[in-house]
Amino acid sequence: MMMKRIIFVTIALMGVMSLQAQSVDWQKPNIRRNHLLFSPFYLFDATFMMSYEYLFPYKGALRLTPSITLSNSLNNTYYSGLKSREGFGLDAGYKIFLSEKPRTIFNPYIGPFLMYKYVRHTRTDDVIIVPVQPVYNDVYHVFGAGVEGGVKLVFGRFTLDATVGRGVRYHNDQNSIATDVFDDVYKGIIPRINLFVGVAL
Repeated sequence: MMMKRIIFVTIALMGVMSLQAQSVDWQKPNIRRNHLLFSPFYLFDATFMMSYEYLFPYKGALRLTPSITLSNSLNNTYYSGLKSREGFGLDAGYKIFLSEKPRTIFNPYIGPFLMYKYVRHTRTDDVIIVPVQPVYNDVYHVFGAGVEGGVKLVFGRFTLDATVGRGVRYHNDQNSIATDVFDDVYKGIIPRINLFVGVAL
């Protein structure tokens, strides 16, 4: 129930801020409003993450970040029988720029985010010694929400975005056990840290 309330309040807040941004004159300031960014750090987690960001005319930006995960190299995983990990996700956020003259070179911001991730773990039972081991698929639907802040740097067409934050995460499996906050099956308070590089279109 608490998770549903947090998600509802976050969606409502994003909607109000989006309507407020749209009421501003679209002719100023004269900037490149479409940004395409890439997260290099998530490649170490077998995840390709690309972010699209639209800058509103006045102190606001809407961000959509789809991702895809695919890996069969999991020798150091928390569960020895795990053979592959695959899935997809969508992360959405709204940025409120804090500078008096937004979208200059240095742009601090803060705002809410929502996330959803579908993950499927394919595993075998290493305890059962048979010629052909049975294969199991564990499916997780992961939901999260929170607040993040950061700095967006714009150098002509080149952009750099560093962000940190905090939120909560919940998923559908009640029996899973995680070893750290970065596991797919972790449930609870989560940190947020990321770095995006990209271009203004």
